[in-house]
This record gives sequence, structure tokens and C-alpha cells, in this order.
Amino acid sequence: MNRRTFLNSMAALLGTAPGIAASETPAQSPAAKFRRDPPAVTSADQVLNVQDFEPLARAALPPAHFGYIATGADDDRTVVRNHDAFSHYEIRAHRFSDLTHLTTSTRIFGAAWSTPIYLSAVSAMRAFNPDGEIAVASAAASRSVQMMLSTGTSLPIESVVAARGGAVWQQLYPTDDWSVTTGIIRHARDAGCPDIVLTADSRGARNNETLKRAMLADSRHCTDCHVGNSHDMWRRGPMFAGLDVSRVTTLVPPDLGPAFLDRLRVEVKGGYRGRRRPCRGAWG
Repeated sequence: MNRRTFLNSMAALLGTAPGIAASETPAQSPAAKFRRDPPAVTSADQVLNVQDFEPLARAALPPAHFGYIATGADDDRTVVRNHDAFSHYEIRAHRFSDLTHLTTSTRIFGAAWSTPIYLSAVSAMRAFNPDGEIAVASAAASRSVQMMLSTGTSLPIESVVAARGGAVWQQLYPTDDWSVTTGIIRHARDAGCPDIVLTADSRGARNNETLKRAMLADSRHCTDCHVGNSHDMWRRGPMFAGLDVSRVTTLVPPDLGPAFLDRLRVEVKGGYRGRRRPCRGAWG
């Protein structure tokens, strides 16, 4: 084997090799000749799957707001791992099955759902749409889909419930001030929420690199929306209206354990659910 043949063989294995001109690289496979990159998605009518909305969001949103919803903890590895985990779910085909009475309905915690899909809690939705949580609640109502409202909602829970046309779940960041925690629960209960969903894994600092880089690229002044340049939801969120938040320093109390849960169950009169935050995005 001469030197040129050896280098071409290595290029075929590695994809490229130093010192080899483009004309000397191995020819494409027959299948590769017919493979074309899909055109860029530029409008909603071109969307074929949920992920196709991401480039539209990136183009439409300010950099920091897109980074807020797209970021993941620890170099975005939570995002990558979440996509990988869901890629292992597949539709199992059953041949010769009677589909004349097919239904997607199911029961979740005793309640009848038309489909096993719900809209999870995302805070500060007005950062992505002027109508915020009301727009999402209206969409949920159009398909009879359950919705969970974030503790960091940008609009009052009463308005969201009205747009949904029915009860929503209330996600709970318990905070390190018990009086504030109970105030959120009572506010949700008075608004007709049948279930409280506790988020328990928001303790400690995390490295949200996508968000931090996006904030550096955003030329707007955060103080235009965030009074005092504070991103703490308890300083601006409607769920905290009327509550004394002067002692709140974190969303999850340091004593979160069995004793805290027993105390919480006494306060929560309706349903109580435990919840770990989805890896997609850093915010619940």
C-alpha cells in the first residue's frame, strides 16, 4: 500500500485527514447523494414537530428570554439527557387490532382526561407571549388538556382559571418562610385549584450557561421589567401579592423532609402531588 492509498483509507474511516485535498476525499455513498438538509423553518405552517418551534422562538424572542426557556443545568446536559431519554419511547404496533372504538382517554389521580397529556408549569410566560398564561390556558381549554400553573406565574391565578374554564393544578415552591408557603396554598385553594404539586429539587446553585450567555448578548435593560434588577419571583409574582416576603431567601426550605411534608399535608386540603422538575429548561 502506498502513502496516498493509506491516507485515503484513513480519511474514509475518520471523515477527514490532514493534507488531503477535497477532490481526493472518498466519494459519497449512493444514499448520501439523495440526502438533503431540510429547509429552515421560517413560519408556523412549516412546523412538522414540536422541536420545529425552537428556531421560530429563537428568532422571535429577545436573547435573554430565549435563553431563559432553553437553558439547562450543568452545560445543558440536562437538556441533552432529557431528549435522549424520550428518544427511547416508541410506538408499539399491534397488527389486526380493532380500532373502531379507539380512545385516548385515561384517568389521572381519579380524574377523567381526554388525552394523557398536560401542560407543565413554566414561570413568567409573558416573557414569551404578551397574553402569557392566559394564552396557554385558552389553548389548554380548546383541547380539554390539564394545565399546571407555576408559582412564578406572571398573571393572577383567577384570570388563568377563567381562561381555562376549569380548575388548574398549582405548582408550589415552598420557600423558606412557612407563612408565605401557606399563603400560596390558600390563594390557590380560594381560586378553586384542587391539587397542589410540590417541586422539591430546586435547592442549591446551578450553572445555566445558555441563559448566562444569552443575557450577555441581550442589549436591553433588565430593569425595564425587573424592578431593582431582581429576578426573584417572590418580589414580583402575583402568587405572592399581599404576602410578607421580606424573610424569603430561597424557593426551597432547608428542612425539606418527612416532617415538612407531614406539616404540608395538614395545610393542603385537596390533592397533593410530589413533583421533580423536568430536565427541559432550568425553571419550573
